Amino acid sequence: MDIMCNEREFSGIVLGIVDSNGDSCDIPPSCQGKVVKAPYVDHHEGVNLMKKSRFMLLPQVYDASPRVAMEAMSLNIPLLMNSNIVGGWKYINPQTGEFFTGVDDFRNSLSKLMSWMDTYSPMAYVNQHYGKEKAGRKLRVFVEEHFEDRVRLPKSNLLIPSEPARPPGKLDDKGITTNQPRVFIVFSTSCSPFQDWQAQALIYNHQQQQISGELVRLMSCNDPDYNLPKWSYHKYRVVRVPSFDKEDDNWR
Repeated sequence: MDIMCNEREFSGIVLGIVDSNGDSCDIPPSCQGKVVKAPYVDHHEGVNLMKKSRFMLLPQVYDASPRVAMEAMSLNIPLLMNSNIVGGWKYINPQTGEFFTGVDDFRNSLSKLMSWMDTYSPMAYVNQHYGKEKAGRKLRVFVEEHFEDRVRLPKSNLLIPSEPARPPGKLDDKGITTNQPRVFIVFSTSCSPFQDWQAQALIYNHQQQQISGELVRLMSCNDPDYNLPKWSYHKYRVVRVPSFDKEDDNWR
């Protein structure tokens, strides 16, 4: 941070958490007033903050392919990533950003990133390699191989969640079509700010892509006072269940 604040006069925001207490890295004196730490923010606010950024710094090592890397590239924001990261290094190439290996070469990597800023096109890279056309074909092949006998697939060679649904039949008193089974997408989490962030990203995508079915968060939690972030989405619900983690003091 000293290099960015002292030598470059950059300002920025530290987004996200790094430990179970919700604490993130310390801000050095040279960055006071220039860099701020964001409290927990929902997915919408996180995306809005990213849109205001010239690049995204990913200094972490123990992260298996951070989702924010793909989100930033989808917003056409280049990356400056630690090459020692466990996963996600595959995203860095001449179109998307630069690597640094540590403090010794950070200055040079940052200079290269800023000098070539106008040459990066991360959004085009995402659309070419991970866009809905390519992902839609891969998803269809996967579903055909494993679930063809249990689902009715559209006639197109793509399978995209936002693809128009078949014309609905008669609706019952709950607004569910009577000629189609109810679909539930269930995902399991614990109760922590990090898991809340992951859940909100999933909720946002489910809502934006207009995916059919209801989204259910199965939350293992022994804390009766744990408060979830508010989310107004009629297809989303939370089911609390006991946590049986042996590291939990309340485990029985």
